[in-house]
Amino acid sequence: SQLPARQFVEEALLARHSVDPSGEIICLTSGGLPWKSHLFNLERQHGITSDDTTTDKHKRSPLIKYVLYTDQGGMWRIQCV
Repeated sequence: SQLPARQFVEEALLARHSVDPSGEIICLTSGGLPWKSHLFNLERQHGITSDDTTTDKHKRSPLIKYVLYTDQGGMWRIQCV
């Protein structure tokens, strides 16, 4: 379903700094989700913008570059966004 998938993606997005301090990597706790369109929309909703919008790296919120998730067989995958 689209709604639970969006919630999983949003939770991963909000927890991104616990995965990597850069905030450019998210880890989905559940695989097999339609995450791509949700990620794009949630980045905009949460003000996560491109790397070049500000020179102050403390105010910068870079776009997500990698998504970690498990496939249906339980193997970890990484995908560049």
